[in-house]
Amino acid sequence: MRTIPHLPTHNKTVRLTVTAFLLTGSILASVGCRKSLTSAPDPVPVSSRTTPTKSSATNVRPSTGVPTATGSAAANMPTIGSGYPGNSVLARWQPKPRLFIATHQTSTQVALTFDAGADATAVPLLLKTLKQHHVHATFFLTGKFCEGFPKQCRAIADAGMEIGNHSYSHPSFLRISDANIRLQIKRGEEQIVKTCGRSAKPLFRFPYGDCDARTQRVVAEAGYQSIGWGVDSLDAYLTRKTADFVAARIMKRIKPGQITLMHVSCVTSAQALPRIFDYLDKKGITVVPVSTLMTEAKQPAPRVMSAKSAAYRAIKPHGMVK
Repeated sequence: MRTIPHLPTHNKTVRLTVTAFLLTGSILASVGCRKSLTSAPDPVPVSSRTTPTKSSATNVRPSTGVPTATGSAAANMPTIGSGYPGNSVLARWQPKPRLFIATHQTSTQVALTFDAGADATAVPLLLKTLKQHHVHATFFLTGKFCEGFPKQCRAIADAGMEIGNHSYSHPSFLRISDANIRLQIKRGEEQIVKTCGRSAKPLFRFPYGDCDARTQRVVAEAGYQSIGWGVDSLDAYLTRKTADFVAARIMKRIKPGQITLMHVSCVTSAQALPRIFDYLDKKGITVVPVSTLMTEAKQPAPRVMSAKSAAYRAIKPHGMVK
């Protein structure tokens, strides 16, 4: 702040002149500063500022709490729908700590599912046959399968097939801790997103079908719905089966609203599909992804897996043909 120089009090004329000169300079300086400020945007209040994030950061979708990528990470984490990225049909699905095995038997739909573990031999024929019959199926992929067969996994995704998480390395969840269960799910999901370009959430299938109340709870807490099956083709059980065996077994046992289990390692399962589709067409039953069964009606009361799961546990891992 400028001060007026001390002048003798008897010289009032000089004092007033100097004062007027200094005040005029102050006013002009003030006007100049105000002009320069009005040409720039108003300052942002501290409370409303946001901290810049790196281009590869992962944010949380405001209304859903679902992770969504930004910048360079967006290529590996799509945002489809308003809920789980990658499966808009189940955007509002709330995972439950129990297996989903079937919807009501008054349904006119069934779901065909294929587990992928260590062999992608049947993938080309599977996709070709599904496309010819205009069928969308659900594929449960492990992280290691994605690492070993990225082209086949990408083909599955590009064909519009539904994708589920089948863990990272296919261990029995009954034999690992809660922390390792979460790690298996996380690593599997990361590899699926990296390879297929979309998420598997919220679909999950236990390796070997091994599960109990504890493991189902941990899976649900991780944001996934565990999916079982009602009809096992046995295509990968002990020894590989013929196409006739797979077709006959499924046609004999399948009922409306159920989920079937087959494997991408079995070419004979792909070869059996045309007969299975013809049979279902005659029965007036449509093949749909698992998500469609899940949203068709309220989930039935909790059920246990068939005795086949117990048989798997007794002989695995060496008794399974992958």
